Order: sequence, then structure tokens, then C-alpha cells
Amino acid sequence: MENRAPDSPKTAAASAKASSAKPFGRRKDHHQIIFAKGERITSVTVNPLMVGAIAGLLALFAVVYLGATTYLFFRDDLIGAAMARQARMQHAYEDRIAALRSEIDRITSRQLIDQESFEIKLDRLLAKQNALSDRQVLVTQVIEQARKNGIELASTIVPQPKPDADLDDADVTGGIGGELEPAEPMKSSMALPTNEEARAGAPETYGSPYSRKLDTVATDMATMLHEQGHALDALAFAAETDANRFEKVLKRIGVRLARSEPAAGSASDNTATGGPFVPLSPHGFADRIRRAEAAITRLTEIRNATTSIPLRKPINSAAVTSRYGPRIDPFLGRPAMHTGIDFRGSTGTRVNATANGRIVIAGRKGGYGNTVEIDHGRSLRSRYSHLSRISVKRGQRVVIGQKIGEVGSTGRSTGPHLHYETRVGKKTINPMLYLNAGRKLGDLL
Repeated sequence: MENRAPDSPKTAAASAKASSAKPFGRRKDHHQIIFAKGERITSVTVNPLMVGAIAGLLALFAVVYLGATTYLFFRDDLIGAAMARQARMQHAYEDRIAALRSEIDRITSRQLIDQESFEIKLDRLLAKQNALSDRQVLVTQVIEQARKNGIELASTIVPQPKPDADLDDADVTGGIGGELEPAEPMKSSMALPTNEEARAGAPETYGSPYSRKLDTVATDMATMLHEQGHALDALAFAAETDANRFEKVLKRIGVRLARSEPAAGSASDNTATGGPFVPLSPHGFADRIRRAEAAITRLTEIRNATTSIPLRKPINSAAVTSRYGPRIDPFLGRPAMHTGIDFRGSTGTRVNATANGRIVIAGRKGGYGNTVEIDHGRSLRSRYSHLSRISVKRGQRVVIGQKIGEVGSTGRSTGPHLHYETRVGKKTINPMLYLNAGRKLGDLL
């Protein structure tokens, strides 16, 4: 600040005019603040930078003051909000940790359950394998018995099980083939692992390929067990059907076959047994085996019995020229009883035994000429007469189809032919009854 001599009014007016020409803050030179008191005029020069600095400091002070005041006013709320947010974050982390622990426990429990389930499946599968092997031995024996009786099951009845293409390391053999070839009993060396091997490679997660493969093999084994039962049912049905057919036809000709079981309490009964009656399940394997064996045994007995019944023709493809019953006697021209049937044949044609038996006549017998008579048991006999040649001896045992002589014209005969009779005791029976029965049973004989 400096004291200057007062200017003249003209100078002051010029200065005021110049000041009004430019607004404050636009001047390049320093600002002057003029104080006038009476005739005394005082001016103060102010630097613009100083003015800006002072204004900035005042603004900064105002901002700091307002911020501090606001902080002090809202401090408790801000601290509470921060603590609440921190608590929420902590709870979220704790919940996440608890969820992870729960997931770990669940996975661990699932692994334990899977391990136990795998071992149970493996034990059941091995037990089923052993059962399948044991059953296969029994089924094979029944199949062999059925085959000896001429029973063959078509592949449409018992289909051959097809192993799954994905089970290369778990092949299961021993199924019942369509043509009932005796299958080899299953061996313990099949591709299924042992308990120790399988448990060492137990699955780590539920539904793993190992567990699914066990399920597939178990399903395949169950199918084979079912097919074994189906094969036994089919065998039993076939044997029962054939046996019933035999008995029905034989009953029509008055032949009744006795059962082979000894009477209860008889002296020959060396297998006396007892105990309460406990019925078997109609679909159980043991019952199926029993039914099949009983049916095949019954069929075997009937088939063996029919070998002693003259159901076959004594001459193959020979026509009957004279039937059983009343006819005109070829020598006397009067009605007479023809006690047999005549087969056309040239001299020397082969004559066969029509059933198993023992030769009781082998020689010349009056008007019958050269005659062979066979005793088949049950008082049943067959007679072959007018033979040109006899090929057996008295007391000799013969079987079905065995040659006993040749066609001729010996005895009371008008030409080469075979006179054939069947007798029960001393009574003659029409041979056509037996031959017709044999024709009906042709595919079973």
C-alpha cells in the first residue's frame, strides 16, 4: 500500500472510465482496490494468483468441513452398515463351507454305499453262476434222457441266448441250445472276477461301467436260468404228450401198461420213505426237474413196453390180400373163419419179427406149414406161417425187425404169401388192430 497525491478530477474520471471498460479479473495487470475518504484516496494492488489461492483454500476448507461434519453425523450408520456387510460375507462363507462339507459327506456316503452294493451284486452274481452250473449238469442229464427217447426241441421252442456284444470280459456259457446239444458245465474260470479281484477294482462312483456291466451279466444269467426252466418245461410237455398219445392208442386195443412204481409196503419196496407233504412251487427249478424226469421216465417205460407189442408189419410195403374174419375157404369153397391176415409176397421175401420176444415154435405145424411163433409176454403171441425158410431156432430171443424167415407156400396154401396171426392166450385177435395202432404211433416207434 502506498500514499499517492490526489489526482485531478479529470485524471480520476479517465481512470474510472478505463476501469469500467474491462470487467474485474480480465485485466492482465494487477488489480487495484481504491479507497477514497474525502479528498484522500488510497489504493491497494492485489495479485490475481493470490486471489485464486485464497479462494481455493476457502473452498477446500469448506469441503473438508462439510465432509467432517457429514462423517461425524453419519459415522454410526456407516460403521453399522460395514459391520453388517462383513457379517453377511462371513455367513456366506460359512454357508459355503458347510455346503462343501455336506457334499463331501454325501460323496463319501455314496462311495460307501456303492462299494457295499457292488460287493452284494458280485456275491449274488457268483452264487447265481454256481447255481447255473449246477443246474446245467441236471438239465444236460435230462436232455440226454430225452434224446434217447427221440425227443428233440426245435430252436423255436428254446432259443439260443445271445451274449451282449459289450460283455467280452464276462462271457457266460452253458445255455440250452436250440437243438439241445449237451452244453459243457460252466467252469469257475469264466471271465467273472473273483471276490478279491472285483473288490480291488470296485467302482468309485454310482452307476460306473463296472456296476452296469455286473447288472448286464446278472440279467443275462437270469435269462439263461429262465431258459433252463423253459427247456425243462418243454421237455416235460413233449414227453407227457408222447406218453399220453401212446397210452391213448394202446388203450383202444386193450393194452394197459402197469406203472413201474412198487406198491407201498410191498416186499420189493426197498426205498420206503416218509415225511410231511410240502408242495413245491409249480415254477421252481426242482419241481421242473422232477416233472421232466418223471415224464421222460414214464415215456421210456411205455416205449420199452411197446417193443413187446406187435405194432409193426412183418413184411415191408406188402399189401394185404386176405383180411381177418369170415371168408370163403379157398380149398373147400365154404364159409370159414380166417384167423389172421395174408400178405402178398414172392418166395424168398424177408419176414421180420414184429416185436421183441422169444421163439416158442420154429418148424412145421400142420396146415400152417413152416411156422414161427414168438411169445411177447403178457400172453401175447404172433405167428408167421407158410414160410419157405426158417431163420431162427426155438428158445432164441429176437428183437423188432430181426429176420425170422422167408415167404413161401408150405402147408395149406394156394401160392406164396405170409399168413400172420396175433393171439392173446389161445384166442386169436385181428392183427389189424395192432397194425393200425402202430401206424398211428409211427413217428414215435
